[in-house]
Amino acid sequence: MREIKKLNPDESISQRRLIFEEGILDKFNRLAVYAIFFPFIFFPVVMFFNEKFASPNDKFFLYCVFPVSILLGLYAFYRNATEKRLIKVDTHLGREEARLLLLGYAKKQGFEIYRKSDDCLVFNEAYSDFSSTFKKTIIFFVQDNVVLFAVIRDGFRLNIPTFFTHLILKHDMTKLLKKAGT
Repeated sequence: MREIKKLNPDESISQRRLIFEEGILDKFNRLAVYAIFFPFIFFPVVMFFNEKFASPNDKFFLYCVFPVSILLGLYAFYRNATEKRLIKVDTHLGREEARLLLLGYAKKQGFEIYRKSDDCLVFNEAYSDFSSTFKKTIIFFVQDNVVLFAVIRDGFRLNIPTFFTHLILKHDMTKLLKKAGT
């Protein structure tokens, strides 16, 4: 399970990426995710150049399954590399107004409010009904006219990056913060 120790809000905001103390398991986890998704790219490419595709089933794999597998592997590599990058949402709200709006959003969505300070809000969302150890952690940094956030996933043994949650959350935050700012 990932531990976010010594989160540095000021340095995170200035570098636009999460800055926290990573343990050896976090570094191993990053390599493990690359190792898991590497075959999604490697095997379709090797099979493409070494196999003869004549039957309709083979062509289905060639034109449908292989491209999807390669794209999934590449996207997993990209998300793993950019997981800690902060996403910026501009708003016309001040720091306190945006903070209160985000706390209301978290309450409405049923998120667990893990940390709430002036600059940093951390929300947890359980994504498994089977175990409470599987969570998505949403980290917000609130400033005047800007909200920065990142979404990371905490798993029992492996922290696979979130694939689409950050996009959905960015859309929700843009709507929420723009609507409140007008």
